[in-house]
Amino acid sequence: MSSLERRLDRLTKLVQHLTDQSRRGTPIIVEGRRDEGSLRDLGIEGPILCLKAQGKSFFEFLDDICSNRKVIVLTDFDMEGKKFAKMLVKELSKRRIKADDYIWKQVGALVHQDIHTVQELGSCIEGMQRRVRTSKEDDRERGRSKKLYV
Repeated sequence: MSSLERRLDRLTKLVQHLTDQSRRGTPIIVEGRRDEGSLRDLGIEGPILCLKAQGKSFFEFLDDICSNRKVIVLTDFDMEGKKFAKMLVKELSKRRIKADDYIWKQVGALVHQDIHTVQELGSCIEGMQRRVRTSKEDDRERGRSKKLYV
Protein backbone atom coordinates (compact mmCIF):
# COMPACT_ATOMS: atom_id res chain seq x y z
CA MET A 1 0.00 0.00 0.00
CA SER A 2 1.45 3.36 -1.02
CA SER A 3 1.69 6.34 1.31
CA LEU A 4 -1.10 8.03 -0.67
CA GLU A 5 -3.34 4.98 -0.20
CA ARG A 6 -2.59 5.00 3.54
CA ARG A 7 -3.42 8.72 3.77
CA LEU A 8 -6.66 8.20 1.84
CA ASP A 9 -7.61 5.21 3.99
CA ARG A 10 -6.96 7.16 7.20
CA LEU A 11 -8.87 10.20 5.91
CA THR A 12 -11.83 8.03 4.87
CA LYS A 13 -11.94 6.44 8.32
CA LEU A 14 -11.87 9.87 9.98
CA VAL A 15 -14.78 11.06 7.83
CA GLN A 16 -16.67 7.89 8.75
CA HIS A 17 -15.97 8.54 12.44
CA LEU A 18 -17.22 12.10 12.01
CA THR A 19 -20.36 10.78 10.29
CA ASP A 20 -20.95 8.32 13.14
CA GLN A 21 -20.55 11.01 15.80
CA SER A 22 -22.90 13.28 13.88
CA ARG A 23 -25.53 10.54 13.64
CA ARG A 24 -25.38 10.25 17.42
CA GLY A 25 -26.32 13.93 17.62
CA THR A 26 -22.94 15.47 18.37
CA PRO A 27 -22.89 18.93 16.75
CA ILE A 28 -19.98 19.83 14.49
CA ILE A 29 -18.72 23.42 14.58
CA VAL A 30 -17.44 24.78 11.26
CA GLU A 31 -16.65 28.33 10.21
CA GLY A 32 -19.12 28.94 7.38
CA ARG A 33 -21.95 27.69 5.18
CA ARG A 34 -19.63 26.35 2.47
CA ASP A 35 -17.89 24.20 5.07
CA GLU A 36 -21.30 22.90 6.10
CA GLY A 37 -22.16 22.18 2.46
CA SER A 38 -18.95 20.23 1.99
CA LEU A 39 -19.72 18.06 5.03
CA ARG A 40 -23.26 17.49 3.77
CA ASP A 41 -21.81 16.40 0.41
CA LEU A 42 -19.67 13.88 2.33
CA GLY A 43 -22.86 12.38 3.80
CA ILE A 44 -22.88 14.02 7.21
CA GLU A 45 -26.51 14.57 8.15
CA GLY A 46 -26.41 15.59 11.84
CA PRO A 47 -26.25 19.06 13.39
CA ILE A 48 -23.65 21.42 11.96
CA LEU A 49 -23.16 24.82 13.58
CA CYS A 50 -21.64 27.63 11.51
CA LEU A 51 -19.53 29.96 13.60
CA LYS A 52 -19.46 32.90 11.19
CA ALA A 53 -22.75 32.50 9.33
CA GLN A 54 -25.16 33.40 12.10
CA GLY A 55 -24.35 37.09 12.41
CA LYS A 56 -23.51 36.71 16.08
CA SER A 57 -20.39 37.48 18.04
CA PHE A 58 -18.11 34.64 19.07
CA PHE A 59 -19.42 34.75 22.64
CA GLU A 60 -23.08 34.93 21.56
CA PHE A 61 -22.43 31.85 19.45
CA LEU A 62 -20.97 30.09 22.50
CA ASP A 63 -23.95 31.08 24.63
CA ASP A 64 -26.28 29.48 22.09
CA ILE A 65 -24.55 26.11 22.20
CA CYS A 66 -24.24 25.79 25.98
CA SER A 67 -26.98 23.17 26.09
CA ASN A 68 -24.63 20.65 24.44
CA ARG A 69 -22.35 18.43 26.49
CA LYS A 70 -20.01 17.73 23.61
CA VAL A 71 -19.22 19.33 20.25
CA ILE A 72 -16.74 18.53 17.50
CA VAL A 73 -14.51 21.38 16.40
CA LEU A 74 -13.78 21.28 12.67
CA THR A 75 -12.54 24.71 11.69
CA ASP A 76 -10.33 25.42 8.68
CA PHE A 77 -6.70 24.31 8.64
CA ASP A 78 -5.25 27.78 7.99
CA MET A 79 -3.98 30.22 10.64
CA GLU A 80 -7.41 31.74 11.28
CA GLY A 81 -8.96 28.29 11.62
CA LYS A 82 -6.28 27.24 14.08
CA LYS A 83 -6.95 30.39 16.10
CA PHE A 84 -10.69 29.66 16.15
CA ALA A 85 -10.09 26.04 17.16
CA LYS A 86 -7.91 27.02 20.11
CA MET A 87 -10.38 29.68 21.24
CA LEU A 88 -13.32 27.28 20.94
CA VAL A 89 -11.62 24.53 22.92
CA LYS A 90 -10.57 26.99 25.63
CA GLU A 91 -13.90 28.79 25.96
CA LEU A 92 -16.07 25.68 25.70
CA SER A 93 -13.96 23.93 28.32
CA LYS A 94 -14.60 26.87 30.65
CA ARG A 95 -18.31 26.24 30.10
CA ARG A 96 -17.90 22.52 30.83
CA ILE A 97 -18.55 21.49 27.25
CA LYS A 98 -16.26 18.82 25.78
CA ALA A 99 -14.76 20.35 22.66
CA ASP A 100 -13.42 17.42 20.64
CA ASP A 101 -10.71 18.58 18.24
CA TYR A 102 -9.19 15.13 17.60
CA ILE A 103 -10.65 14.73 14.10
CA TRP A 104 -9.64 18.32 13.21
CA LYS A 105 -6.03 17.63 14.24
CA GLN A 106 -5.88 14.29 12.43
CA VAL A 107 -7.49 15.54 9.21
CA GLY A 108 -5.30 18.65 9.28
CA ALA A 109 -2.17 16.52 9.53
CA LEU A 110 -3.27 14.43 6.54
CA VAL A 111 -4.33 17.27 4.22
CA HIS A 112 -2.20 20.26 5.26
CA GLN A 113 -0.13 19.96 2.08
CA ASP A 114 -3.18 19.95 -0.17
CA ILE A 115 -5.94 22.14 1.31
CA HIS A 116 -6.58 24.88 3.86
CA THR A 117 -10.36 24.81 4.33
CA VAL A 118 -13.05 22.31 5.28
CA GLN A 119 -14.95 23.18 2.11
CA GLU A 120 -12.09 21.69 0.07
CA LEU A 121 -12.22 18.36 1.90
CA GLY A 122 -14.53 16.56 -0.54
CA SER A 123 -12.53 17.57 -3.60
CA CYS A 124 -9.31 16.61 -1.81
CA ILE A 125 -10.64 13.12 -1.14
CA GLU A 126 -11.83 12.78 -4.75
CA GLY A 127 -8.43 13.89 -6.02
CA MET A 128 -6.66 11.36 -3.81
CA GLN A 129 -9.00 8.60 -5.03
CA ARG A 130 -8.27 9.55 -8.66
CA ARG A 131 -4.50 9.50 -8.05
CA VAL A 132 -4.71 6.09 -6.37
CA ARG A 133 -6.78 4.68 -9.28
CA THR A 134 -4.37 6.13 -11.85
CA SER A 135 -1.39 4.74 -9.97
CA LYS A 136 -2.93 1.26 -9.86
CA GLU A 137 -3.78 1.42 -13.56
CA ASP A 138 -0.22 2.51 -14.34
CA ASP A 139 1.14 -0.37 -12.25
CA ARG A 140 -1.04 -2.86 -14.13
CA GLU A 141 0.02 -1.38 -17.46
CA ARG A 142 3.71 -1.63 -16.50
CA GLY A 143 3.12 -5.26 -15.49
CA ARG A 144 1.62 -6.04 -18.90
CA SER A 145 4.39 -4.33 -20.84
CA LYS A 146 7.09 -6.24 -18.92
CA LYS A 147 5.48 -9.54 -19.92
CA LEU A 148 5.49 -8.54 -23.60
CA TYR A 149 9.26 -7.97 -23.63
CA VAL A 150 10.36 -11.02 -21.65
